[in-house]
Amino acid sequence: LGQRTLLGRPTPGIPASEKHVFERLSTLDDSHHVFHSLTWHDARDGECDFIIFHEKTGFIALEVKGGGIGYTGGRWYSTGGNGTVEIKDPARQAWNSMHTMTRVYERKFGRAIPGAYTWAVCFPDTAWDNTDTTLDLSSDNVLDSRSLENPAAWTGNLFAITIKRHNTGLVPPGDVANFIYMFNKSLC
Repeated sequence: LGQRTLLGRPTPGIPASEKHVFERLSTLDDSHHVFHSLTWHDARDGECDFIIFHEKTGFIALEVKGGGIGYTGGRWYSTGGNGTVEIKDPARQAWNSMHTMTRVYERKFGRAIPGAYTWAVCFPDTAWDNTDTTLDLSSDNVLDSRSLENPAAWTGNLFAITIKRHNTGLVPPGDVANFIYMFNKSLC
């Protein structure tokens, strides 16, 4: 996979939705590094489905939810082979992962994380309807079955929006190794 990394060995325990997303993300060019299933032990234990790191721009913390995704009455649902089940709030999970990554970087390297960073959710089996957008989830932060066909365009757009919104700079070349080192190690 070149510079892309699927941490751990492929196992039957990896959901099919995450395998599909990884396959699509592996089409990104070599300036992207994709890390799967990062776990950490901090004030709270946690896990991030994917980190998409771009060497010049920054990173996206991505939470994947497979099946038909819906949001009703403040609750999230997934419909699949086992019927409809309530799921954790994917926007909150991705947001928490993004902030954990920034804290880990600051703790490991003694300074604020450079570049742009943001979070997103991925619904690989759903064509997300913008009318379903919630107060904490902009359609820009959704990688759905349609935008997953061209992940380079989607990541480029989300990074551009994030840079404009937060007026962030680029990742200095010397910090690229720090990011890769951090994501290839245990995040404790």
